[in-house]
Amino acid sequence: MKAKFNQWIIAVVENMSKEKFLIGPSILRIVLGVIMLYNYFIHYFQRHLLFSHEGIGLFNANYSLYDLVKSPLQFDIIYHLAILITMLFIIGYGNRFITILNFIFYHSFYQRLSYMADGGDNLLYIVLFLLIFVNVTTYFSVDNVLYKRRGKPFKHSSWSIIIHNIFVVAIIIQVCIVYFTSACYQLMGEVWSNGTALYYISQVDAFSRPSLTYFVENFMYLSVLFSYLSIFIKLAFPFIILNKRLKLCAVLALCSFHFGILVGMGLLSFSMVMISMEFLIFTDQEYKKVFSLKESLKINVVRLIFSFKQKFGRKTPSQ
Repeated sequence: MKAKFNQWIIAVVENMSKEKFLIGPSILRIVLGVIMLYNYFIHYFQRHLLFSHEGIGLFNANYSLYDLVKSPLQFDIIYHLAILITMLFIIGYGNRFITILNFIFYHSFYQRLSYMADGGDNLLYIVLFLLIFVNVTTYFSVDNVLYKRRGKPFKHSSWSIIIHNIFVVAIIIQVCIVYFTSACYQLMGEVWSNGTALYYISQVDAFSRPSLTYFVENFMYLSVLFSYLSIFIKLAFPFIILNKRLKLCAVLALCSFHFGILVGMGLLSFSMVMISMEFLIFTDQEYKKVFSLKESLKINVVRLIFSFKQKFGRKTPSQ
């Protein structure tokens, strides 16, 4: 029994020592960075009113860099430094050092933003902390370009890979908890159980758009069906993603669900954060298969166009 347990431990360690989730976190870095820039810029001209001590002052009492400022100039320095660090985070420069700074500055901003935040901002805040332990600049980054120019391979140590994989799995588990908990609360709500949730949402002007109202009023049975499907896919999500063939369907379904929230309710930040988390579900091999299919499709299209030009593009000989 002890020997089998030791073999299982060794197998787990060997499996976690393999690089599996590098492309997904790199894409997630870019998308989350863009969302953070959006949050910085959308409040840019009201930043003093909303976030400084001279403004309305509706923010948490937790630690924040903005607590150290004593003048509007100092506030602006920290605010613009946060934007600069977020840009460095997006382009993938500085690896873990910039990731840590990015979390510190966004933590400070989040403490001032929390009274206006939604569930997406909460998840973004948690994931930013977990990304400190993840290798997020292996792909699509300035760091990778610099390593290639120096002629050095962009490799990670075994311990770095193990820690990276553990925290990627931790983020995926966090997302599964969010979906599963959300579905459980939906089941406990009467309007979700009887399929009328979308109707009642469409009646609240602050959380609905004309597109949602039109859909609910003209496609009543579909709105009931989508209410039930949203509960089912969220409950099943933690189990479906374990199946390589079915997880794509689950991801597409949830992306469609959140896109519907974006269009119907106008919750841009929430929808984009939730959609961005789906990038972590796929392994590097699955991404490379998609990229190879894309290249082969591109080559086939070019060949088709070239053959079409050869066949029909020739000039007819003069009589």
